[in-house]
Amino acid sequence: MNRSRWLIVGVVAALLGALFVVSTLTARGGDPLTETTATSSTIGRPDVEGGESTSTTSPEPEAPDEEPPTTVPVPDDGFADPSVDDVPDETFSGLGDPRVDVVHYDLQVAADPGVDTITGAATISLASVTEVPLAEFTLDLVALDVATVVVDDEEATFDHTDGELTIRPAEPLPSLEVVEVVVEYAGTPRPRYFEALASEIGWQRDDDGGWFTLSEPHGTSTWAPVSDHPADKATWRISLSTPAGTTGVANGRLVEQIEDGDRTSWVWEQDRPMATYLALVAVGHYDLVRRTAADGTELVFAFPTSLSGDLRAGFDEFEQILAFFTSEFGPYPDDDAGAIVIPTNLALAL
Repeated sequence: MNRSRWLIVGVVAALLGALFVVSTLTARGGDPLTETTATSSTIGRPDVEGGESTSTTSPEPEAPDEEPPTTVPVPDDGFADPSVDDVPDETFSGLGDPRVDVVHYDLQVAADPGVDTITGAATISLASVTEVPLAEFTLDLVALDVATVVVDDEEATFDHTDGELTIRPAEPLPSLEVVEVVVEYAGTPRPRYFEALASEIGWQRDDDGGWFTLSEPHGTSTWAPVSDHPADKATWRISLSTPAGTTGVANGRLVEQIEDGDRTSWVWEQDRPMATYLALVAVGHYDLVRRTAADGTELVFAFPTSLSGDLRAGFDEFEQILAFFTSEFGPYPDDDAGAIVIPTNLALAL
Protein backbone atom coordinates (compact mmCIF):
# COMPACT_ATOMS: atom_id res chain seq x y z
CA MET A 1 0.00 0.00 0.00
CA ASN A 2 1.34 3.41 -1.00
CA ARG A 3 1.12 5.83 1.92
CA SER A 4 2.08 9.48 2.25
CA ARG A 5 1.72 12.27 4.76
CA TRP A 6 0.69 15.84 4.23
CA LEU A 7 1.58 18.97 6.13
CA ILE A 8 -1.46 21.21 6.40
CA VAL A 9 -0.64 24.88 6.67
CA GLY A 10 -3.35 27.41 7.53
CA VAL A 11 -3.59 30.58 5.50
CA VAL A 12 -5.98 32.02 8.02
CA ALA A 13 -6.41 35.62 7.06
CA ALA A 14 -3.07 35.30 5.57
CA LEU A 15 -2.30 33.81 8.87
CA LEU A 16 -3.41 36.92 10.66
CA GLY A 17 -0.84 36.80 13.31
CA ALA A 18 -1.61 33.35 14.61
CA LEU A 19 -1.40 30.26 12.47
CA PHE A 20 -4.57 28.25 12.08
CA VAL A 21 -3.98 24.68 13.21
CA VAL A 22 -5.87 22.21 11.06
CA SER A 23 -4.67 18.61 11.38
CA THR A 24 -2.16 16.32 9.77
CA LEU A 25 -3.87 14.07 7.26
CA THR A 26 -2.27 10.68 7.05
CA ALA A 27 -2.26 8.37 4.18
CA ARG A 28 -4.12 7.19 1.24
CA GLY A 29 -4.14 3.78 -0.37
CA GLY A 30 -4.15 2.99 -4.05
CA ASP A 31 -3.35 5.23 -7.00
CA PRO A 32 -3.94 8.99 -6.91
CA LEU A 33 -6.75 10.37 -9.00
CA THR A 34 -5.81 11.73 -12.39
CA GLU A 35 -6.13 15.49 -12.08
CA THR A 36 -5.39 18.61 -14.06
CA THR A 37 -2.31 20.52 -13.00
CA ALA A 38 -3.00 24.12 -12.02
CA THR A 39 -1.41 26.56 -14.43
CA SER A 40 -1.10 30.31 -14.50
CA SER A 41 -4.34 30.60 -16.44
CA THR A 42 -6.52 28.29 -14.34
CA ILE A 43 -7.49 28.80 -10.73
CA GLY A 44 -9.99 26.52 -9.03
CA ARG A 45 -11.32 23.06 -9.71
CA PRO A 46 -14.86 22.42 -10.94
CA ASP A 47 -14.80 18.87 -9.56
CA VAL A 48 -14.33 19.82 -5.90
CA GLU A 49 -17.56 19.23 -4.05
CA GLY A 50 -18.96 22.23 -2.24
CA GLY A 51 -16.60 24.69 -3.89
CA GLU A 52 -17.08 27.21 -6.65
CA SER A 53 -14.43 27.19 -9.35
CA THR A 54 -13.05 30.48 -10.56
CA SER A 55 -10.91 30.91 -13.65
CA THR A 56 -8.82 34.01 -14.17
CA THR A 57 -5.56 35.11 -15.70
CA SER A 58 -4.96 38.18 -13.55
CA PRO A 59 -6.97 39.03 -10.44
CA GLU A 60 -7.53 42.75 -10.20
CA PRO A 61 -5.25 44.25 -7.55
CA GLU A 62 -7.09 45.87 -4.70
CA ALA A 63 -6.37 49.49 -3.89
CA PRO A 64 -4.80 49.94 -0.46
CA ASP A 65 -7.08 51.34 2.22
CA GLU A 66 -4.61 54.11 3.04
CA GLU A 67 -1.24 55.50 2.06
CA PRO A 68 1.82 53.79 3.56
CA PRO A 69 3.01 55.48 6.76
CA THR A 70 5.86 57.97 6.52
CA THR A 71 6.60 57.97 10.25
CA VAL A 72 6.30 55.59 13.21
CA PRO A 73 5.43 56.43 16.82
CA VAL A 74 7.85 56.33 19.72
CA PRO A 75 7.75 52.78 21.17
CA ASP A 76 5.63 52.34 24.28
CA ASP A 77 8.74 51.68 26.35
CA GLY A 78 10.57 54.72 24.95
CA PHE A 79 13.36 55.24 22.45
CA ALA A 80 15.72 52.33 21.81
CA ASP A 81 19.33 52.21 22.94
CA PRO A 82 21.42 52.87 19.78
CA SER A 83 24.17 50.54 21.06
CA VAL A 84 21.97 47.40 21.37
CA ASP A 85 21.54 45.61 18.03
CA ASP A 86 19.55 42.48 19.03
CA VAL A 87 16.18 42.14 20.72
CA PRO A 88 16.85 41.07 24.35
CA ASP A 89 15.21 37.66 24.36
CA GLU A 90 16.29 34.98 26.85
CA THR A 91 14.97 32.14 24.67
CA PHE A 92 15.95 33.28 21.17
CA SER A 93 18.90 35.62 21.32
CA GLY A 94 20.47 37.35 18.35
CA LEU A 95 17.21 38.05 16.48
CA GLY A 96 15.77 41.29 15.17
CA ASP A 97 17.03 44.80 15.83
CA PRO A 98 15.21 46.83 18.52
CA ARG A 99 16.57 50.05 17.01
CA VAL A 100 14.33 49.80 13.94
CA ASP A 101 10.62 49.27 13.35
CA VAL A 102 9.74 47.49 10.10
CA VAL A 103 6.33 48.51 8.75
CA HIS A 104 6.22 46.67 5.40
CA TYR A 105 8.00 43.95 3.42
CA ASP A 106 7.78 43.71 -0.37
CA LEU A 107 9.55 40.48 -1.36
CA GLN A 108 10.22 39.26 -4.90
CA VAL A 109 11.55 35.71 -5.01
CA ALA A 110 12.24 33.51 -8.04
CA ALA A 111 12.24 29.77 -7.36
CA ASP A 112 11.99 26.62 -9.46
CA PRO A 113 11.05 23.11 -8.30
CA GLY A 114 14.14 20.92 -8.36
CA VAL A 115 16.56 23.88 -8.42
CA ASP A 116 18.31 24.57 -5.13
CA THR A 117 19.10 28.24 -5.67
CA ILE A 118 16.75 31.21 -5.41
CA THR A 119 17.11 34.88 -6.31
CA GLY A 120 15.40 37.65 -4.42
CA ALA A 121 14.90 41.36 -3.97
CA ALA A 122 13.47 42.70 -0.71
CA THR A 123 12.12 46.23 -0.43
CA ILE A 124 11.71 46.95 3.27
CA SER A 125 10.05 50.02 4.75
CA LEU A 126 11.45 50.71 8.21
CA ALA A 127 12.23 53.52 10.62
CA SER A 128 14.77 54.16 13.34
CA VAL A 129 13.29 54.25 16.84
CA THR A 130 16.38 55.73 18.46
CA GLU A 131 16.26 59.32 19.66
CA VAL A 132 19.45 60.21 17.76
CA PRO A 133 20.16 59.48 14.05
CA LEU A 134 21.07 55.81 13.57
CA ALA A 135 24.36 55.15 11.77
CA GLU A 136 23.83 51.40 11.27
CA PHE A 137 21.20 48.71 11.75
CA THR A 138 20.84 44.97 11.16
CA LEU A 139 18.60 42.47 9.38
CA ASP A 140 18.65 38.70 9.78
CA LEU A 141 19.64 36.64 6.73
CA VAL A 142 21.09 33.14 6.84
CA ALA A 143 23.53 31.70 4.25
CA LEU A 144 22.34 33.65 1.19
CA ASP A 145 24.67 36.02 -0.66
CA VAL A 146 23.91 39.75 -0.69
CA ALA A 147 24.75 41.63 -3.90
CA THR A 148 23.68 45.20 -3.11
CA VAL A 149 21.97 47.24 -0.42
CA VAL A 150 20.35 50.61 -1.17
CA VAL A 151 18.78 52.93 1.41
CA ASP A 152 16.51 55.67 0.04
CA ASP A 153 18.16 55.44 -3.40
CA GLU A 154 21.67 55.73 -1.95
CA GLU A 155 24.02 52.74 -2.00
CA ALA A 156 24.88 51.54 1.50
CA THR A 157 27.86 49.62 2.77
CA PHE A 158 27.24 46.34 4.58
CA ASP A 159 28.76 43.33 6.32
CA HIS A 160 27.14 39.91 6.30
CA THR A 161 28.42 37.41 8.85
CA ASP A 162 26.88 34.72 11.08
CA GLY A 163 23.37 35.25 9.74
CA GLU A 164 23.33 39.00 10.43
CA LEU A 165 23.37 41.69 7.75
CA THR A 166 24.77 44.96 9.15
CA ILE A 167 23.81 47.95 6.99
CA ARG A 168 25.46 51.38 7.10
CA PRO A 169 23.45 53.88 5.05
CA ALA A 170 25.16 56.82 3.36
CA GLU A 171 23.36 59.11 5.82
CA PRO A 172 22.26 58.08 9.33
CA LEU A 173 18.58 57.23 9.61
CA PRO A 174 16.54 60.11 11.04
CA SER A 175 14.49 59.26 14.11
CA LEU A 176 10.98 57.87 13.45
CA GLU A 177 11.03 58.58 9.67
CA VAL A 178 10.28 55.66 7.33
CA VAL A 179 12.97 54.89 4.76
CA GLU A 180 13.12 52.30 1.97
CA VAL A 181 15.78 49.61 2.12
CA VAL A 182 16.35 47.44 -0.97
CA VAL A 183 18.40 44.24 -0.62
CA GLU A 184 19.25 42.11 -3.66
CA TYR A 185 20.38 38.59 -2.84
CA ALA A 186 20.69 35.03 -4.15
CA GLY A 187 21.98 31.62 -3.22
CA THR A 188 20.97 28.29 -1.74
CA PRO A 189 18.73 28.56 1.35
CA ARG A 190 19.90 26.55 4.33
CA PRO A 191 17.16 25.48 6.77
CA ARG A 192 17.78 25.50 10.50
CA TYR A 193 17.17 22.53 12.78
CA PHE A 194 14.76 23.36 15.62
CA GLU A 195 15.01 20.82 18.41
CA ALA A 196 11.67 21.66 20.06
CA LEU A 197 9.82 20.59 16.88
CA ALA A 198 12.38 17.92 15.98
CA SER A 199 12.22 19.42 12.51
CA GLU A 200 14.02 21.66 10.12
CA ILE A 201 12.56 25.15 9.81
CA GLY A 202 12.81 27.72 7.05
CA TRP A 203 12.99 27.16 3.30
CA GLN A 204 13.04 23.44 2.47
CA ARG A 205 12.19 20.83 -0.14
CA ASP A 206 8.88 18.95 -0.16
CA ASP A 207 8.50 15.30 -1.20
CA ASP A 208 7.45 16.21 -4.76
CA GLY A 209 10.53 18.32 -5.56
CA GLY A 210 8.89 21.67 -4.77
CA TRP A 211 9.61 24.08 -1.94
CA PHE A 212 7.87 25.28 1.18
CA THR A 213 8.64 27.24 4.33
CA LEU A 214 7.96 26.23 7.91
CA SER A 215 9.38 29.14 9.85
CA GLU A 216 8.30 29.17 13.48
CA PRO A 217 10.13 30.58 15.36
CA HIS A 218 13.00 32.05 13.28
CA GLY A 219 13.04 30.48 9.83
CA THR A 220 12.02 33.33 7.52
CA SER A 221 15.59 34.66 7.55
CA THR A 222 16.62 31.51 5.64
CA TRP A 223 14.99 32.92 2.48
CA ALA A 224 14.60 36.69 2.94
CA PRO A 225 16.28 39.53 4.88
CA VAL A 226 13.99 40.37 7.81
CA SER A 227 13.97 41.65 11.35
CA ASP A 228 13.26 38.10 12.48
CA HIS A 229 11.76 38.62 15.92
CA PRO A 230 7.98 38.30 16.44
CA ALA A 231 7.87 41.63 18.30
CA ASP A 232 8.36 43.45 15.00
CA LYS A 233 5.18 42.91 12.99
CA ALA A 234 4.65 44.30 9.49
CA THR A 235 2.41 44.10 6.43
CA TRP A 236 3.58 41.99 3.49
CA ARG A 237 3.56 41.71 -0.27
CA ILE A 238 5.17 38.50 -1.56
CA SER A 239 5.71 37.93 -5.28
CA LEU A 240 6.80 34.44 -6.34
CA SER A 241 8.18 33.93 -9.84
CA THR A 242 7.77 30.30 -10.93
CA PRO A 243 8.15 28.40 -14.22
CA ALA A 244 5.14 27.45 -16.34
CA GLY A 245 3.02 24.69 -14.85
CA THR A 246 3.88 25.51 -11.24
CA THR A 247 2.16 27.69 -8.68
CA GLY A 248 3.50 30.07 -6.04
CA VAL A 249 1.44 30.36 -2.86
CA ALA A 250 1.96 32.77 0.04
CA ASN A 251 0.11 34.62 2.78
CA GLY A 252 -2.89 36.79 2.26
CA ARG A 253 -4.90 37.30 -0.91
CA LEU A 254 -3.78 36.67 -4.48
CA VAL A 255 -3.96 40.15 -6.03
CA GLU A 256 -2.00 39.71 -9.27
CA GLN A 257 -0.90 36.94 -11.58
CA ILE A 258 1.64 38.32 -14.07
CA GLU A 259 2.69 36.36 -17.15
CA ASP A 260 6.23 37.00 -18.39
CA GLY A 261 7.32 34.60 -21.11
CA ASP A 262 7.62 31.12 -19.63
CA ARG A 263 7.29 32.34 -16.02
CA THR A 264 4.45 33.58 -13.84
CA SER A 265 4.62 35.93 -10.87
CA TRP A 266 2.07 35.14 -8.16
CA VAL A 267 1.55 38.26 -6.03
CA TRP A 268 0.04 37.86 -2.57
CA GLU A 269 -0.74 40.65 -0.10
CA GLN A 270 -1.28 40.56 3.64
CA ASP A 271 -2.52 43.98 4.72
CA ARG A 272 -2.59 43.35 8.47
CA PRO A 273 0.70 43.33 10.41
CA MET A 274 2.04 39.89 11.27
CA ALA A 275 5.22 38.42 12.74
CA THR A 276 7.97 37.33 10.37
CA TYR A 277 7.74 33.62 11.21
CA LEU A 278 4.16 33.58 9.90
CA ALA A 279 5.28 34.46 6.36
CA LEU A 280 4.89 31.27 4.35
CA VAL A 281 5.72 30.25 0.82
CA ALA A 282 5.00 27.11 -1.21
CA VAL A 283 6.19 26.50 -4.77
CA GLY A 284 5.12 23.44 -6.73
CA HIS A 285 2.25 21.75 -8.52
CA TYR A 286 -0.88 22.99 -6.79
CA ASP A 287 -4.53 23.52 -7.62
CA LEU A 288 -5.88 26.74 -6.14
CA VAL A 289 -9.49 26.30 -5.07
CA ARG A 290 -11.41 29.37 -4.01
CA ARG A 291 -14.85 29.88 -2.56
CA THR A 292 -16.67 32.42 -0.42
CA ALA A 293 -18.12 31.53 2.99
CA ALA A 294 -21.63 32.59 3.94
CA ASP A 295 -20.27 35.43 6.07
CA GLY A 296 -18.25 36.79 3.15
CA THR A 297 -14.87 35.39 4.21
CA GLU A 298 -12.81 34.59 1.13
CA LEU A 299 -11.40 31.05 1.25
CA VAL A 300 -8.47 29.69 -0.73
CA PHE A 301 -7.08 26.15 -0.61
CA ALA A 302 -3.85 25.04 -2.27
CA PHE A 303 -4.04 21.30 -2.97
CA PRO A 304 -1.21 19.29 -4.54
CA THR A 305 -2.40 18.05 -7.91
CA SER A 306 -1.66 14.53 -6.63
CA LEU A 307 -4.01 14.88 -3.65
CA SER A 308 -7.05 12.63 -4.05
CA GLY A 309 -10.63 13.84 -4.03
CA ASP A 310 -11.27 11.92 -0.81
CA LEU A 311 -8.59 13.86 1.03
CA ARG A 312 -9.69 17.17 -0.48
CA ALA A 313 -13.14 16.43 0.90
CA GLY A 314 -11.63 16.84 4.36
CA PHE A 315 -11.92 20.58 3.80
CA ASP A 316 -15.59 20.56 2.77
CA GLU A 317 -16.67 21.59 6.26
CA PHE A 318 -14.10 24.35 6.66
CA GLU A 319 -16.80 27.02 6.94
CA GLN A 320 -18.58 25.12 9.72
CA ILE A 321 -15.30 24.75 11.61
CA LEU A 322 -14.62 28.48 11.26
CA ALA A 323 -18.18 29.26 12.43
CA PHE A 324 -17.70 27.05 15.49
CA PHE A 325 -14.48 28.79 16.49
CA THR A 326 -16.21 32.14 15.95
CA SER A 327 -19.00 31.10 18.31
CA GLU A 328 -16.46 30.02 20.93
CA PHE A 329 -13.83 32.75 20.66
CA GLY A 330 -15.52 35.74 19.01
CA PRO A 331 -15.71 37.24 15.51
CA TYR A 332 -13.16 36.07 12.98
CA PRO A 333 -10.74 39.02 12.70
CA ASP A 334 -9.88 38.95 9.00
CA ASP A 335 -11.27 38.71 5.49
CA ASP A 336 -9.46 35.60 4.26
CA ALA A 337 -8.90 32.03 5.41
CA GLY A 338 -7.86 28.68 3.98
CA ALA A 339 -5.06 26.15 3.96
CA ILE A 340 -2.09 24.84 2.02
CA VAL A 341 -1.56 21.08 1.91
CA ILE A 342 2.17 20.45 1.56
CA PRO A 343 3.33 17.07 0.19
CA THR A 344 5.86 16.20 2.85
CA ASN A 345 6.42 13.82 5.74
CA LEU A 346 6.18 15.93 8.90
CA ALA A 347 4.25 14.87 11.98
CA LEU A 348 2.80 18.30 12.67
CA ALA A 349 0.50 20.96 11.24
CA LEU A 350 0.49 24.74 11.40
